[in-house]
Amino acid sequence: MAMKELLNQSHIQTADMRSMKDDMQCMKDDMRIQTMNMEVMQDDMHSQTVEFENMQENMCYQARAISNMQEEIRYLRKKCSVMESSLQKVDTRQQYHQVMLKNNKWELSLEDGGSLDRYLRSIQDDQSHTQQAEEFIEQIKHQTNMLRHGEGSGSVYINAGIHTNTILPYNRALFRYWYEFANALNDHKYMLNLSHEEGDESPTLTLEAVEIPTEVVSLFHRIKQTHFKTLELRNNNFGEEGIEFAINYMENNPMLKSFSLKRNPITRRLDASRLCRVAGCQPSLTGISLQDTLGEEVDGYGMLCGLMKAGYNNLLKIDFSENDVSTNGNTFFSYLIATNPVLEELLLDSNQFNDQESESSIKMPTFVSSIKR
Repeated sequence: MAMKELLNQSHIQTADMRSMKDDMQCMKDDMRIQTMNMEVMQDDMHSQTVEFENMQENMCYQARAISNMQEEIRYLRKKCSVMESSLQKVDTRQQYHQVMLKNNKWELSLEDGGSLDRYLRSIQDDQSHTQQAEEFIEQIKHQTNMLRHGEGSGSVYINAGIHTNTILPYNRALFRYWYEFANALNDHKYMLNLSHEEGDESPTLTLEAVEIPTEVVSLFHRIKQTHFKTLELRNNNFGEEGIEFAINYMENNPMLKSFSLKRNPITRRLDASRLCRVAGCQPSLTGISLQDTLGEEVDGYGMLCGLMKAGYNNLLKIDFSENDVSTNGNTFFSYLIATNPVLEELLLDSNQFNDQESESSIKMPTFVSSIKR
């Protein structure tokens, strides 16, 4: 019985060992399968790594391609800009030539009913007046012809006071000359546009010592696109309408660098305020002359300070002489001078500044002044 029991235990142990062996074999198979799975995963990861590297390489290639395309687009844009500029110059020159061809046979219209003769006969007893009128007529006829035929440098100059200090009074017989002149100025914009395109010298419009009444000022509203770089209106007795025209012209001319209203009184405070504001908003403007321009109703000191503040970043020269301005002890103006970064020249002759104010102004480091009591 003992032997039988031992044999049974031996069979049981052998069966257990076989079961354990089978379990171990299963575990071994599982480990082999896991190992194979891991190898497959490694292969997948390697494939993904290779694919990622390829994607990175493709992205770098695409980035280089995009960069090249951007560079090409910049080049094309620059080329288009140059071509547009060239086409604009061609168009500007074509417009100029068309106007010159139209004006090729232009002549000043004939005298209307002897009104000019009657006007000259009416002043024949005043030799100085007669000479001044005749010289003005010759000037405006000559300038109109030059404008119509595209001659000269682009500047227009009429001064009826070359040989006298007086202003030439207006007469209705002169209207047709002004009419033709204003029309020629309107066409002159094509020559000025061409001049600006080619970088020529600054064209100037000067009208001096000749009365310009309201009916003539109204003719000038059509020249708002005729962009001179310098506008000098001196001693024209054109009243509020003329002041308004001048300010409008300054406001709408992006080419304007220098502006003068010498001896043309500004009588309205609103005009004085607007002039200062427009001067400050016109970045091309570097010089302004308001010599002997202030009417009785205008606060001269306030306007001068307003002009200094408005032109803080662009005005290099301000002529405010002969305006009888007084600071009344206010030191704000001296502060404006001391802190103005661009002002090079300030003319204040014939104003009511005291010695202390004058001396403090003259000592400013970048300040060239002509100040007299």
